[in-house]
Amino acid sequence: MSALACTFPTLARADGVRPFDAEVLDAWAAGPVPGSGPLHAARFLLALWNNHARWRAGRFDAVEALCAWDRDHREAFLRWAERPWWP
Repeated sequence: MSALACTFPTLARADGVRPFDAEVLDAWAAGPVPGSGPLHAARFLLALWNNHARWRAGRFDAVEALCAWDRDHREAFLRWAERPWWP
């Protein structure tokens, strides 16, 4: 999960990424996050970790994320989507 998280440029230094800790990442993403790119990236990781949990950061919406993300974030997501895996 840490390796995947680091493919999103704005998550490399986010709390809960190294080592991966979903609860810590959720708390980080629920706080004042700089812009929607990192929020959507965190939501994606949290949904991948446990799609049934009620994360404080909110639910991942792929359409919203793809509209908000820059090229680097979209490419990170699409690389995963080409060969999806779940923890």
